[in-house]
Amino acid sequence: METPVLIIAAVLFVLGMLVRKYPNLIAGYNTMTAEQKKNVDVKGLSNFMCRSLCVIAVLMIVSYFIMVARSVNEKAVSVVSTTLISIIGSIYMVVKAQRYDRNGK
Repeated sequence: METPVLIIAAVLFVLGMLVRKYPNLIAGYNTMTAEQKKNVDVKGLSNFMCRSLCVIAVLMIVSYFIMVARSVNEKAVSVVSTTLISIIGSIYMVVKAQRYDRNGK
């Protein structure tokens, strides 16, 4: 059962590294006009996204092994370690990433 968790965590980690090098992978940034992109701190945003995705990946792995060590139900382990951490992490990223966008709404 640990294989899906490890695969998802690895994908998130790799995406984090790719986002740092290729910021056009960030949803929303790639659809901005050149004028709008000038008002975005792309270096700060890509670093933030990289760190966030890597932290989510590490939290998935750590929470999985902690819950397995405590003999938690297997379904609960997979739900918490993949779904719940991903959702909470994604919401956090969307909210906090707004500080790098200086475009007027």
